[in-house]
Formats: sequence, structure tokens, C-alpha cells
Amino acid sequence: MKKNALWLGVVLGAALLLVLSRPKLDVDLFTLLPQGSWIVDSLKLYQESFGTSWELVLSVRSDDAETTEAVIGELAQELEKAALSPKILWKNPLRDDPAELGEILAYLWLNQEPEEFNALAARLQEDQLVPTVENTLERITTSMRPREIAFLSRDPFALTELPIADGDLPVGEDAEDPFASADGTFRVLFAATPFEDGGYWEFKTWVTDVENMVQAWQAASTYENVRVRVTGNPALVKDAGGGLLSDMRNAAISALFLVATLFYLAHRRWRPLIWLVVLLLVVISLTVAVGSWVLGPLNAVSLGFAAILMGLAADYGLILYQELKVHPERSLAVHRRTVAPSILWAAVTTAGAFFMVSRSSLPGLVQIGTMVGIGILVASAVMLTSFLPPLVSGARQEGEKTPLVFGATEKGRKTAWAGTAVALVGAVVVLLVSPPTVDTNTANLGPKDGESYNALNEVRSEISGGDLDKGIYLIVAGENESDVLERLNQTAALLDAEVESGHLASHTLPRALWPRPAAQAANLETARQLAPLGAPARQAALEAGFTDEALLLTEGVFSAWEHFSNGASADATPSLNSAGGVVWPSRPGADWLIRKFAAYHDGEVLALGKVEPSETATDGSLLELSHRIRDQTQGRLLRWSFLGNDLLSLMRKDLLSVLIPMGIVIMVFLGLAFRRPGEIVLSLMTMGLSLLALLGVMGIFGWSWNIMNVMGLPFLFGAGVDYSIHIQLALQRHKGDISKAHQTVGRAILLCGASTASGFGTLAFASNEGMSTLGQVCAAGIVLSALIAVFLLPVWWRAIPGHVEERKTAA
Repeated sequence: MKKNALWLGVVLGAALLLVLSRPKLDVDLFTLLPQGSWIVDSLKLYQESFGTSWELVLSVRSDDAETTEAVIGELAQELEKAALSPKILWKNPLRDDPAELGEILAYLWLNQEPEEFNALAARLQEDQLVPTVENTLERITTSMRPREIAFLSRDPFALTELPIADGDLPVGEDAEDPFASADGTFRVLFAATPFEDGGYWEFKTWVTDVENMVQAWQAASTYENVRVRVTGNPALVKDAGGGLLSDMRNAAISALFLVATLFYLAHRRWRPLIWLVVLLLVVISLTVAVGSWVLGPLNAVSLGFAAILMGLAADYGLILYQELKVHPERSLAVHRRTVAPSILWAAVTTAGAFFMVSRSSLPGLVQIGTMVGIGILVASAVMLTSFLPPLVSGARQEGEKTPLVFGATEKGRKTAWAGTAVALVGAVVVLLVSPPTVDTNTANLGPKDGESYNALNEVRSEISGGDLDKGIYLIVAGENESDVLERLNQTAALLDAEVESGHLASHTLPRALWPRPAAQAANLETARQLAPLGAPARQAALEAGFTDEALLLTEGVFSAWEHFSNGASADATPSLNSAGGVVWPSRPGADWLIRKFAAYHDGEVLALGKVEPSETATDGSLLELSHRIRDQTQGRLLRWSFLGNDLLSLMRKDLLSVLIPMGIVIMVFLGLAFRRPGEIVLSLMTMGLSLLALLGVMGIFGWSWNIMNVMGLPFLFGAGVDYSIHIQLALQRHKGDISKAHQTVGRAILLCGASTASGFGTLAFASNEGMSTLGQVCAAGIVLSALIAVFLLPVWWRAIPGHVEERKTAA
């Protein structure tokens, strides 16, 4: 009793110490996408630089525009009161603050050719101020264009009349509102995160606080028929991470429950059942600790290892217990020496197969493979050293039930050969008629559904812009602003040719808003001379009849010129971290505008444009255009659909880079385990027929391969090798006696297969589509591998010359 208590205290103490540490989780979608892909890198660059990675989006919908605007304003105030966000934006600052627009105008004038800027400066000289204002008044009284009259009534010196195309500056009264739908009944609010760096746990806490604030506001609100939704990357991370954690937790608990249930149905013993469950929890805890130390932050998808490992780890305990029941006369030391080779060779070979998954391009699967590989080695050590000591007497008293006898008789062997032929021919026929397809849709990497995803789709459908599914975005990068400007001009020429040929409908590049360092250098001295003329200009306009309010824009322009000429732009637009004296506007409204098309990332300056394809354009032609742009100007065309073709090539590459080394590892360990070619071939036959049967099942049910479940193949090969090693070593120990092999290892493998399949099968209910299909395919493959190893492999083994003679000699 004291010895048993010691065992229990040691393992429970280890488990408690290990589970107290909470692993750091990464639930970013891009950590699930293939690494090393130029398209993935481009999409990630867009998301990090121009997406809303660090902004929460609140959307409001009501029956009328006035209510919607009032509600969004109140929510902004509530967020400010609660200090939940350092920066809240829900309306275009350039439309409501003349000083903001004034800085943009001053910046744009600074980027004009010196001749254009000097012409403006001539109109603003002190002796020309009155004539300039009088000319503006005459235009107001004679103009037939309402938009011109509206602008000039607040712009006495015509500063808004820049020599650039209309529409390049989204600030007019008739400009599209980027925060509202066309009818105004739907509006959005952007709230920045209160932290500079964070993961799932930080996002979860913050988004929950915001959601609670929204719920409290709604409970106290008197508005009717108002719907408020929360989305944006922080909400997506919270929902996706929470869903994955829930899925993985439920899968692990379900797998543990199914393993325990199967064990109890097979043995009807509570004591070994409880001890098995305790050791499985210890194995999981140890694996998390070791895996976190080796891998660092764990991707939430990788936590699926627990459900998979639960079944595989139980295998060793089940085999140990089954052997002890059949051979109660053995001492514990003899029993370990007898069974340990089978368990250790199976563990090393299977772990090696799982470790080969680390060659995959998908980080989530890399972590799953590594975690399961670590877990298998931990499980074999834990089960061999800790499972039997407290249970020896009970197992020896239990006895054994009637053994399996399939294949032990001549009739059974004929049935096994017939089953082999049926499985082989049937699978080939199904594959010829309806082979599994390949699905390269990136939706397989994300959740099946979710409130934040639905809310995001609503924002995308109601408000244009920022959606990679609607258009094709273009990122042009360079070492500095001048480098980017040169590449923008080169790219524009290339795209103009595509528009003329009909391949593109149009393109929009931020050349009009992009800084021109050479022009700025020439114009800064002129701006310095103009800055003191702000006061005389104001006086001239007031005397001409303009109001103080109408002069706010003019004052903003002169103030910005003074700001720029004094070199105060050195700290402007921190996101760009521009060098070399390049001037960028620095006010919040200008920053909001600039961040739509400019960013700084890893030492490079980025510019964002947009391309509209023609009706005849295809993904193939657009992808070819993206390659030409990349080769000629190093620009990046972005579209999610481009990823499909990339995924297909990466799937092929992954299969080769994973399966070939894995095959070598398996062959090496099989050779060390068996030392005879015939038994190595039998193991390979078990894996081959299992795969062929699985393909047949997939064809029958219409399942497809995707970037996630295709990596289940190494898992299946690992399980097939595991079962084939156990069966063949059992046949060697029992001199080819199939009934005894079934009585010891065969019954345990069927139980192992059921438990492992249940571990994978629970993943089929995961909210992540890729993980769901991975569990689905692997569960089916494990069941087929177990059935083939137990009922067909022993009969094949007997057919190898020398094996039957060995049994006769022993008899």
C-alpha cells in the first residue's frame, strides 16, 4: 500500500506542478498558413501594415441614419469614459476639422513642382492678397457649380484647387463616408488596443471588457431596433482562440472518456482504469511542459495533440495489461523484458514518423507532430515504469476471457485472404470511379462559423474598402520614400498598359498623396517665407467679408507650412519613421488618411494601391500579372484566391518533404526492429493497404484532401507501423501462434485502435474546418489500420517462407 501511495504521490505532484503554468497561445490565422510562401508573406504584410490587426470594430445598425449616428457617438463616449481605448475613430476627421484638412493641403502643395508652388506663393504675397480675395469673390458670384461655390466660400485664396485630379483627396462634402453605409443606417467605430503587443489572453480580456460595456449600455439605452456587433482582428482572435481551446478541451475530455469506457467494457476493472486515467493526465502534462520548452508559444491548433496522444498513449498501457493477464505467472521484471522491445520499437518508430511532420509548411501541424512525437516517447517511458507496479496482483487474479481465433484456422485464413482481395479490388474500383478531390480553399484553415466572422462579413458588405475578397490590392516597397515613388511610377506605367489591353478595368495608386522628397526640398524655403503671411492673409479676407469660421482652413494651411519649414515633421507619422528630412503630416486626421496607403515595416517604406480586374480577367491571368509586377518593380499583388494555387503546389511539396524522410526513418527502425526483409515488407504492406482502403472510403463518402488533413498521412503511417510492429513481434514471441497473438496483443490493438480513433474522431467536431477534416480522415484511417493489422497481417506473416516451419519446430 505504501509503495502504491508513493507512485500516486509522485505522478500527481508532477502533474500539479506542470499544469500550474499556462502555455502562451498563438491563434493568428497566418501562423496556420504555409511558411515560406511569397503569397502568404504578402497577405501577412498587408494585414500587419494596412489591416486592422490592433483595432476593434464596433458596428451599429438601426432603422434610420440619425439614430445610427447618435448611437455610434454614444458608444464612442462610453469607450472614452471607461478608458478602454487610447484612440477611437468613428467619423472622418478631415470633414469636420478644417485644421486637419489644412495640414493635408499644405502638405500636398509642398509636394508640387516648384513652378506650381511658386505660382501659388506669388498670389499670396502681401501686395497680391486683396486681388486674390477679390478674384475668389467674383468666382463665387458667377460660378454655376455648387461644389465650387461651397469650397470657395470657406477658401478665400483657392488653396483647395490643387493641380491634381479630382477624387484623389477624399475630403469633400460629397466624398464617400468610410465609416457609414450608403444610406447611413449602418456605421462603424474603430477602437485601438490599449497595449502595443499582446496575444490571445490579452485580446480575450480586453474584448470581453468592451463587450460587457456594450451590453451595459444596451441595457440602459432607450433606443429601439438597434443592433451593436463587435468584430475586428482582436475579436476574431478571441473567438477563434476560444473556439479552438474549447474544441481541443472537449476533444481531449471526450477522448479520455472514450478510452476509459472502452477499457472498462473490455476489462470491467475500476482500479486499473483509474490508474490509467491518472497516468494519461501525467503524460499530457509532461508533454505540454516539454513541448512548450522546445517550441515556445503553442498555436491553439496544436493543442489537438492531446486528443490524438490520449489514444496512442493508452495503447502501451493496454498492451502491458493484456499481456500480464494472459501470462500471470511472469514476474514484473520478466514481463517488462518481454514486452518492452515491442513498446519501445513501436514508440521510437511512431514518434519518428510524427517528428517528420515538422518538415511541413504548416506551423500548426508542425507543432501537432512534434507534440505527439514527444508525447509518445513520454508515454512509453511512463507506462513501462509506472503503470503495472500498483496493479500486478489484481491483473494476475483477473484471468482472461475467450481469445480471438480469427485466422487461427484454415477457414479463417481463407477468409483473411478473401478480405485482402476484396479490400484491394474494392478500393481500386472506387478510386477509378470516384477518387477523392483536392480542396485548396483557405477556408479550411479557419473556423466553420462565428459571430465575429459574421459581423466582419456584414462590415465588408456594407462599407467598401479594406476587403481582399472584393478587390486586388498592391503593395509597393522601397528603402525610402524616393525609392517607393520611383517604383510607383514604374508600376503605374505597367498597369496603364494592362488597362489599355483590357486585362484590367482600372487601378489606383497613391502617387498624388505620396511625398516627393526632391520637390519638398525645393519648396521648403518658399513655405518658410509664406508662413508669416498668415496674419495679413487673414486680415485681407476678413475685410472682404469672410467670417472667422470661413478662415479656419486658411489658418490651418499657413500654420502647417510654418510647422513643416521649422523641421517639426521629424517626429511625424511614427508608423513611417521616415528619414532624410522627408515631410509627412502629423495631425490625427492626416495620420488616419496616410495609414490607408503608407506604412513602415521592418526597415522598408510601403505604399498601398488597388487594382480592379476586368470582367474577362481570370485568376490565372492576374497571377501571371502579379509575377511580372514582382519581377519588374518588386510590387506585390494580393488576393486570397491566389493562395489556392500556391497551396496546391505546397501540398505536393510537403508530401514529398515529409513522406520521403519519414519513409527512410520508418525503414531504418523497421530494419532494426525485425532484421528480416520479409517482416519489413509486411509492415509496408499494412501501411499501403490501409492507405488504399482509406482512399476508397474517402471516395465513397465524397471527402476531399485539403492542406490540413493531407498531413494526416504521416499520422496514419505512424499508427500502421505501430500496430504492425506489435503484431509481428507478438507472432515471433508465440512462434507464429495466431490465437495467442490475438489473445495478447490482438485484443489490445483493437482496443487501442478504437481509443486512438476516438481521439482523432473527437476532432471531427472541432469548429476549425481543417482540424475537423483531419480528425475525420485520421479516425477512419486508424480503424482500417487496426483491422488490417489484427485480422490480415498475421495470415500474411504465416505466408512468408520459414515462419510456418518455425512454428512446427516449436510445436
